[in-house]
Amino acid sequence: FWAWSLGHIDLSECWSYDETLRTIRKSMRRLKRGEWLVGRGWFRDGWENPAWPHKKDLDKIAPNHPAVMMNRDQHAIWVNSKALKMAGITADTPDPKGGEIVRDPSGEPTGILKDTAAQPVYKRMKSPTGKRAMELLKNAVDHAHALGITGVASFDSIDGFKKVQEFHRKYGLGLRLNQYIPSAHLNDLLSLGIQSGLGDRFLRIAGVKYFADGALGSQTALMFKPYKGSKSNYGLEIYDQDELNAEIKKCNKAGLNVAIHAIGDRANNIALNAIIKAQGRSVRRFRNRIEHCQLLMKEDIERFGKNNIVGSVQPVQMPLDIDMIEKYWGRRGRYSYALKSLLDNGTTLAFGSDAPIEPPNPLLNIYLAVSRHPRNFSKPFYSSEKISIEQALFAQTYGGAFSVEQEMLYGSIKIGHFADIVILDKDLHCVAPDQIPDLEVLGTLLEGEFVYGKDRFNNW
Repeated sequence: FWAWSLGHIDLSECWSYDETLRTIRKSMRRLKRGEWLVGRGWFRDGWENPAWPHKKDLDKIAPNHPAVMMNRDQHAIWVNSKALKMAGITADTPDPKGGEIVRDPSGEPTGILKDTAAQPVYKRMKSPTGKRAMELLKNAVDHAHALGITGVASFDSIDGFKKVQEFHRKYGLGLRLNQYIPSAHLNDLLSLGIQSGLGDRFLRIAGVKYFADGALGSQTALMFKPYKGSKSNYGLEIYDQDELNAEIKKCNKAGLNVAIHAIGDRANNIALNAIIKAQGRSVRRFRNRIEHCQLLMKEDIERFGKNNIVGSVQPVQMPLDIDMIEKYWGRRGRYSYALKSLLDNGTTLAFGSDAPIEPPNPLLNIYLAVSRHPRNFSKPFYSSEKISIEQALFAQTYGGAFSVEQEMLYGSIKIGHFADIVILDKDLHCVAPDQIPDLEVLGTLLEGEFVYGKDRFNNW
């Protein structure tokens, strides 16, 4: 999906609704007849007037094309009337479990679909195929190499996974990709007896992906207490505790690790409960992980390490979240991005970006984990949760490999490990934290061979 997103309209730098509409309008010129108009990255809380967008404005721009604009966290989409019609969504369509069709006072859909309510639209969208799909994947792999990335965990759709397999078969992937299969396909995995680890050293099935809640920006992250300014909004519950317990138990019993998306404190609590119950006493047999673990209760922090549950965190998302944390969570935000607290309690952290939600730049992750001070903010965000450069590097390298059970093959420079190496223009240990984002990747090696920057090292 990240590869496909490189061709989407980028709305992440639009700081008003009008600017967003102007940017979308300019992109209409490139569309062919019947083609979908697709954008990403709009950020309502960053606009001058943070009102929800409406389908009527997309209808004016693209009356004859289905249009879908994904918000920054991709837990809400904004679509036009044609897309709603193609998806079969009307005033009579009930809200699905774990989702919401936002409506006006008359009950008519406004064009905002949250979480699972967006699925009918996604099913009708046509992703790139054939030569164009291969070109986008090649561009994405090259871009990753230029950032010093040699391996990723992917939570792509089955359609995307098929295209990655095709690319790997034809050209060789050139990137270590560990795929988590969407939970909707669990029964397919079970019927075939597939377990975590199936594949080769470049393309593997790592486990199954679940969602325990939505996101902060769309106010669908699942909370123990209501969002500030609301008496009744606790977020969206995708599974209740018993349902998630049963799902995770099926996975682990079949030899499949899980990755559970959890943003809110209640979602993280439910996810931890389900994993701990499924693992039983065999905590070292599994490599289960929680994606984001963004807001935690203090008493839940200690449960990660003692139960060998990986904390998969994205410090790069901190800059755009800070204002929303203070706005919607208030003082509860003390244990948001609780990196040091998690490490102090024995948690293995694995850093990522959730691309295309944020740029997949490892240096930004390291900088924000060490400083917790986005450049456009006057002070650090809960500076007591800063971690050291060594700890941040560990999470960005070894932690990622550990999270997919590959730490004995890569993720650190050791005899017998694959030589996946990144060369920077300066030593991370010898620069001030605020200089880290400006460092340059000079070269990237995969298994000892240059995949980026070879021309700089012709004499090696």
